[in-house]
Amino acid sequence: MQTGYFPCDSHSIYFEIHQGEFLSSNEPVVFLHEGLGSVDQWKSFPHRLMASEKAAYLIYDRPGYGKSSPVKQREADYLHREADYLMELAKELSIDTKLRIFGHSDGATLALLFAARYPQACESIVIEAPHVILEDITIRGVQMAIDEWENGSLRKRMKKYHGNNTDSMFSSWASFWSNPQHYSWNMLEEMKTITCPVFFIQGEHDHFGSFQQGRLIQESIAGSYAELLLDDCGHIPHLEQQEITVSEVKKFWQKSRFEKH
Repeated sequence: MQTGYFPCDSHSIYFEIHQGEFLSSNEPVVFLHEGLGSVDQWKSFPHRLMASEKAAYLIYDRPGYGKSSPVKQREADYLHREADYLMELAKELSIDTKLRIFGHSDGATLALLFAARYPQACESIVIEAPHVILEDITIRGVQMAIDEWENGSLRKRMKKYHGNNTDSMFSSWASFWSNPQHYSWNMLEEMKTITCPVFFIQGEHDHFGSFQQGRLIQESIAGSYAELLLDDCGHIPHLEQQEITVSEVKKFWQKSRFEKH
């Protein structure tokens, strides 16, 4: 495993490269974590998914998270900027093949933005619990997280993964998504430039979004679309229903390769 820090804009981004011997061959996989996530919060999932893949994979702490430098405030275009940071990181690592991306929640939204802005650099994307509009359930879910932060154990749990970034990480995320000025946020128009295969994964009992997100994505993108809708599953299918998630993602990658050739 190779680890390092990538200076980008005013940020220092912590990253890990696994199976780096394959970095210049096949399409590497990038894992983009959720809005309260980090490298360590993926747990063993990336390693299990990639165990039989002869491909490198990149996991990193997005700006403001984990071991990366802090972010005190999220600007309106912060996810767009992060899509650009990923492109710059790929160039810094001399990745000259297309990327496969697995994104979760905010990371899935980021994956969609990357595929829209850099279609020539994207082989396929797996988007788990993304949001392309703010539903009522999304707004309620953010408020539930704020309540758990103020009155429950969320802050203590997050401290384990984010250290000195913990307070700024949560406050910048919560203040952005709970701001009524952002309730009309959406990326429906931007998705029209997505041409790579897209695999949508959603749990039925996710408290941040519904199956409607998938329908909107399918209607908007120019590339192929597949989905995995999971009963008895919440916001984190890769941990809650890991076996089927691993199996179906591998099938999606295999099908995408076959269709390409």
